[in-house]
Amino acid sequence: MIELARNIITQAANQINIPLIFKPGRQTKILAIPRLEFDIVSSDENRVDRLFCKLRDDNNSEHITHRIQTHEINLQTRCEIKVGKNQIDTFADIKKEFLQAIPRKTMDNDNNLVVINLGEAKYSGFEWNLVNVLKNCSVAYWIKFKGGLYIDKQVPLIRDVNLKDGVTYEKDKH
Repeated sequence: MIELARNIITQAANQINIPLIFKPGRQTKILAIPRLEFDIVSSDENRVDRLFCKLRDDNNSEHITHRIQTHEINLQTRCEIKVGKNQIDTFADIKKEFLQAIPRKTMDNDNNLVVINLGEAKYSGFEWNLVNVLKNCSVAYWIKFKGGLYIDKQVPLIRDVNLKDGVTYEKDKH
């Protein structure tokens, strides 16, 4: 899931043509402006064991496939777009392109559904004082990736029922 999140954020950064920095540390003047900073905040993996769906194959009428979700995976990430004070006029366009580049749903390497939710946006550096101490403007997004681990079980269909316990059924007699 971490690799999928990195690939999606990398594609978004490439689409809006700004450099991407993974796990930003101490701020230095060497880092490019504008830039997109990406960090993984937390990852939860919970065992759930629940029936996700039933799949029927038309070619095989003897079995039905139960897809069972064994684990639920939640990955919380933080993406921050930083621009300089002189690029504040293009900030809205960069932010809009980034939001459009993040898909709502996608598939992982095992063809399982991953839902992507954009959370709270936190703005900073937009205060205009007599002395501008802050030289950068930024917006930070909390992005949650939610997926799971699944297994497929073949369940045989019941085709014939024999009642051998003394119960009889007579047609047209009620």
